[in-house]
Amino acid sequence: MTERERLIAALGKRTAIDVYPSAANFVFIRVPGHGDRTVAGLADRGVLVRRLRGHPLLADSMRVTVGTPEQNDRFLATLDAALADG
Repeated sequence: MTERERLIAALGKRTAIDVYPSAANFVFIRVPGHGDRTVAGLADRGVLVRRLRGHPLLADSMRVTVGTPEQNDRFLATLDAALADG
């Protein structure tokens, strides 16, 4: 299993998130109704993601870069904390 596949699988276990897999070095996710709050919660904890805007279909969406296993584990833990705040 590649690191991208592992990250996608881990994100897919989180019910508050829609995951859109890709073959690139990033994963597109959507947190319906909580995009801004999630991005802010991640940033407050030192994790930056690319916020996607500009079209109604991109509401609450962000792009997450696939990193090393350690980076992805940190992202997932930080994401869980940010979602818990919401």
